[in-house]
Amino acid sequence: MITHILVLLLFQFSLLSFAQQIYNVVDFGADNGGNVDSTNAFGEAWHSTCSSNTSSVLLVPNGEFLLRPYIFSGPCQSEKVEVRIEGTIVAPINDNEIENSEYWIKFDQIDGLEIYGGTIDVQEQMTYGNARDLAVIALMDQG
Repeated sequence: MITHILVLLLFQFSLLSFAQQIYNVVDFGADNGGNVDSTNAFGEAWHSTCSSNTSSVLLVPNGEFLLRPYIFSGPCQSEKVEVRIEGTIVAPINDNEIENSEYWIKFDQIDGLEIYGGTIDVQEQMTYGNARDLAVIALMDQG
């Protein structure tokens, strides 16, 4: 009986060590309709994700999320940080902030970053001054 309890406790402990903390951008106020700016919600969700001491996930669920230029910056507390996109991140149309920026989305100084799935939509009908030179996503190394 004691052996069974010990095995069960070890099994539960091993499951906890693989647990990920998930930070859903909707829980931080992001709007999934694609028309309301969700940049602040993404920023708050990213701050929580990056500050976590355990393996963490920034979750972009189904829906469309309008995001203005944003830097997801580190370093983060956890050795593994995941961005899981199940929906669509969309750029604003005719936005001066993007027109005057070298990037739309930038990941900077984040060790252990993994990005999965989803769609990132720069909106073909956009009329940015020199859209062909715009870096949609910039991944910057910590070194």
